[in-house]
Formats: sequence, structure tokens, C-alpha cells
Amino acid sequence: MTSCTVTFEPTHADVTVPVGTLVVEAAQAAGLDLHVPCGGQGRCGRCAVQVDTGVVRRRSSLRLSPDDVARGYALACQTVLEGDASITLLPQEQVVRRL
Repeated sequence: MTSCTVTFEPTHADVTVPVGTLVVEAAQAAGLDLHVPCGGQGRCGRCAVQVDTGVVRRRSSLRLSPDDVARGYALACQTVLEGDASITLLPQEQVVRRL
């Protein structure tokens, strides 16, 4: 199975996970706690992150505007890693303000 390395900013936490892993699962594997109150259904938008670099596939962007997606925002519970990536975890108050 092919793996990829993800760096989470601003903590600089690195983790290697199999390609096809959800961003939220990679964050958990790195020991980071993402707020996912909808249980990973992609309905609340509270797990928004910013994909700085890398290859990802968004299964759903339901809670994000087209402008948000164009700026690299993604829902961690709905975004699949397809290669190495650098992802910024957003402050919760910034996520809530965007909703």
C-alpha cells in the first residue's frame, strides 16, 4: 500500500498514513484533536482546514462556498489524501466565523 506524509501547521506535526486516508484520521494519527461535532458527516463545517500544498480529493464541500474551495479550504472529514500534503489547522473561532 502506498503511503503519504502530511505536515499539519502550525504545529509542524508530521505523520505518514496510507494514501486514501481522510485528513481527520491523519490528524488523529498525529495526535491532533479536530472538532468534528457532526461525526464526520460533512454537515457542520467545523472541521474546515486549509490545504496549503498537496494532492487531495474532496468528497464533499457542502458547507464551503466556491470561493472557500478556490482558496484551498476543505472539510477534514470529507477530504481524502492522495499524496503528500501540508495542511493548516484553522483556529476554531476562524472556522465558526466562516460558517
